[in-house]
Amino acid sequence: MGQDLVWQVQPGSAGIPHQAQRNWVLFRGDEPVVQIQTIWQRLDHFDVIMESGEGTYQVHMDLARRGAALGGLEDRRDGKRSRL
Repeated sequence: MGQDLVWQVQPGSAGIPHQAQRNWVLFRGDEPVVQIQTIWQRLDHFDVIMESGEGTYQVHMDLARRGAALGGLEDRRDGKRSRL
């Protein structure tokens, strides 16, 4: 039978401040399987960097430009950067 997956969240992350940086880790048992870092400034930008066994992924959303929702999604597997 499979093991439970559990998120570990940085303390004090329940509120949503004007700007911040947060770290999240997904564990399978005692083993970290995914790490995520979120960085944002309200009405300006939102960035997510996710690392797993498959590689590193990054998303940037430019919230300052009207009509721009997704600024870029990159796959950084094997040290290569390519747009998805």
